[in-house]
Amino acid sequence: MPYYILDLEYNQYFDFHDNRQPEPACPAEIIQMGVVVMDDKLNIKLRRETLVRPQIYKRLHPYVERITGISKDDLRQAPAFPDAFEDFFGFAFGKRAVFCTWGNDDIKELYRNILYYDLNHKRLTRRFLNVQKLYGSYNAAIHGEKAENGEAEQPSRQQIGLRNAIEGLGIPMERPFHTALSDAEYTAEVLARVLADKKAPSAALPQILDVKSLQDHIISRVNSVNIRLLYNHAEHLLRRKLSERDKDALLELYILGRKGKFDVPRPRHPRARN
Repeated sequence: MPYYILDLEYNQYFDFHDNRQPEPACPAEIIQMGVVVMDDKLNIKLRRETLVRPQIYKRLHPYVERITGISKDDLRQAPAFPDAFEDFFGFAFGKRAVFCTWGNDDIKELYRNILYYDLNHKRLTRRFLNVQKLYGSYNAAIHGEKAENGEAEQPSRQQIGLRNAIEGLGIPMERPFHTALSDAEYTAEVLARVLADKKAPSAALPQILDVKSLQDHIISRVNSVNIRLLYNHAEHLLRRKLSERDKDALLELYILGRKGKFDVPRPRHPRARN
């Protein structure tokens, strides 16, 4: 089966004292995507990376900017997520394809972003493999030690960091961490090393992402906005396509309007005198 090793970088809410609030339907907004595609023989067939211009949290969280090295200037000319999604995931996914991510967060946040913008996710595979969990099980099987009762002591299977896994496998650290393609490549190297070992545990079996529960969560958020419907309605009224600048301005005005920024307080009439 083909493996799509995916890594994402996100921006998120930060209190810049500008009256903005976090968006419950999309708390982690994707600003960079990287993928490494490997065939069933673990040969790398494709590498891709793209930046994504944020539409919700337009100012970068200071920690995100520092750890990723991404700046607002880098994102200025990047496509917004709907366009980036169409281009980045435009290649076909077979029924046996599987997403591979370090931990469960990236696959869930990918779908949250897709659902937030009401994009067509049905052509994507819902099969995914948690490489962090796979490596944790592998590491425990290889390095577990005997306790006093004779049973094997299992190292943590879940929370091993990607850097620690790279060090544990003796993989040269020739690229920086916390960039999408670089982390995807490191994850691909861990996956290839583990699957090539006959001692690899059964955790290599893919799971199925419960998209319905994510979708229900998005719909239940009171502050969620169907961005595509908003843009389509505006284009219908204006009888023309919206530019990216139009879309940014429209979304900004919509959010401010929902927060009552343009509301005029009703005048208080003096009480009638007897």
